[in-house]
Amino acid sequence: MPHELIRGLVPHELELDAFGGQCYVAAVPFRMRTVRFAGCPPVLGTSAFPEVNLRTYVTHGGRGGVFFLSLDAKDEVAVTLGRRMYGLPYLHAHMWMHTDGSGAVGISSQRTEHRWPAAEFAAAYRPDGPPALAPAGSLERWLTERYCFYTATPAHGIRRTEIHHLPWQLQPAALKLTNNTMLDPFAISHSEEPLVHYSAAQHVVAWSPVPVI
Repeated sequence: MPHELIRGLVPHELELDAFGGQCYVAAVPFRMRTVRFAGCPPVLGTSAFPEVNLRTYVTHGGRGGVFFLSLDAKDEVAVTLGRRMYGLPYLHAHMWMHTDGSGAVGISSQRTEHRWPAAEFAAAYRPDGPPALAPAGSLERWLTERYCFYTATPAHGIRRTEIHHLPWQLQPAALKLTNNTMLDPFAISHSEEPLVHYSAAQHVVAWSPVPVI
């Protein structure tokens, strides 16, 4: 994405991160499982739910991270916790997600959040090659190896949340994208073929957000 297209979507306190002079936006569908606080059982009602988020890439003080444009999820508890605890733009959506034994995934999402513009996402995708670590210096490594995210709210300003996960095991993927209006509320149009990767699973730990500005 051109720099000027993304600049208006990100708080001015955060710098846009770029690879080869280009900004990027990623759509990430997945199923969340066993969400829990440290030392506690899984959060009631969030044992498994689908989500699709839209993200771009930023830096602050030399720390590259993710800035979420939207996060659509089926789970009411997850939406509430994500908003209150982290200041994330979590949105209610009707969602359906199915996987089979081969790793093929089908997902359909229709946003139901009345305070936001409507948006839909529908796709089928599957792994199409062996898993491997992204090479150092590659676009794939730059996109996926992010260990914090930034949020901006009137009450708390700019905050950073540290996260930890093992390096991503990525597989090439085949994608059939049948509907995607997730970019429309941000006046982003895109005509190029998307870069697509698949990962079977990832374990993530997140800390509490801390103010950075």
